[in-house]
Amino acid sequence: MPVDYTGHKWYQLKALRFTHFKLYPRRTRGPDAVNKVPYWDFECDCGKITNASIASVRKGDQKSCGCWRLEMIKNLTLRHGDATSKSKHNRIYRIWAQMKRRCQLKSVKSYFRYGGRGIEVCTEWSDDYVTFKQWSLNNGYDDRLTLDRIDNDGNYTPDNCRWVDRTTQANNRRSNKIVEYKGKTYTIAELSKETNTCQGRLSHRIVIGYTTEEAVEMPLTRRSKGFSKILSERRKKRELDKK
Repeated sequence: MPVDYTGHKWYQLKALRFTHFKLYPRRTRGPDAVNKVPYWDFECDCGKITNASIASVRKGDQKSCGCWRLEMIKNLTLRHGDATSKSKHNRIYRIWAQMKRRCQLKSVKSYFRYGGRGIEVCTEWSDDYVTFKQWSLNNGYDDRLTLDRIDNDGNYTPDNCRWVDRTTQANNRRSNKIVEYKGKTYTIAELSKETNTCQGRLSHRIVIGYTTEEAVEMPLTRRSKGFSKILSERRKKRELDKK
């Protein structure tokens, strides 16, 4: 019989009873030599009974029935609990993760527009999701809003970020064309909304050479008076500019 360890406890496992020996070959002492390893039933702190070798438990190779390892993994990967889709703040977590990826991973398709241009995530956000989450909740986060950098050439920092609707974010893009109309400056989207004009039509007219006033005020139909003449003049001007 093996040494009686009944009642002894290591880590989360308490020895209950010896169950059997398991034989392992001892190659260093010939092909027929074997080791008899005693196995015991252990009661885990969680209440589950598990069977393991007494040696692995005493050395610390096995500390629980398996629940301790799962708990450790959960604590490391889900400290805040928001990585799971069931969390009400899962969207904040996804935005935080995407922000880091596009600034730090060259394999991400949009990296060239962020990390490739030198855009970085501040250390307090990059190292700690909970800090970013707290800032978001204290600064107007809503499921209908998106994270926007006030200065498109600046980093992701508390002073340079805000939660805005998609229209505001679209008007703050680097690629936006700024136009002047009646003494005020607008993006194409803002001008479209202000004048109740189709954004696509405005953009197309300005691209092919119309002034902002013409792009806004010209009638929709191509057969309107003077349209063909103006279009012809614009085409001639573009051809001359190319020469």
